[in-house]
Amino acid sequence: RLEIEQAGDELASAGRSGPPIESAFPEVPWCDYVHALTHDFDWCREHFAKFPRYGVLSVARIWATLATQAPQSKASGAEWAFPRLPAELRRVLEHGLDVYTGAAEERWSDLPVADYISAVADEVDALTQR
Repeated sequence: RLEIEQAGDELASAGRSGPPIESAFPEVPWCDYVHALTHDFDWCREHFAKFPRYGVLSVARIWATLATQAPQSKASGAEWAFPRLPAELRRVLEHGLDVYTGAAEERWSDLPVADYISAVADEVDALTQR
């Protein structure tokens, strides 16, 4: 176990070399990025019952990314979306973050998740003119 930890430490501290990332990878056209985000949003809606935490946080991330036109993480997307949600839906997002960080167990049955998803879908649809 100690050898594995030491090897991991060595890999983590190893320097990386090469061209700047901007020159190694082309910029993704915004319309392609929007397409990928809306595809992920639709997947979240279709698979919510199986992956509720992923769905709750991802739709917030997608909404925030579309609105700000800057990539967001689940945490930063949730932070951005939280004050923009109706007060009665904020606890859905709050619970999603608590589950994500390990502060709570997944329990969605007493939360207005369908209303949350619908509200975020309305925002995403308005931004993407779907």
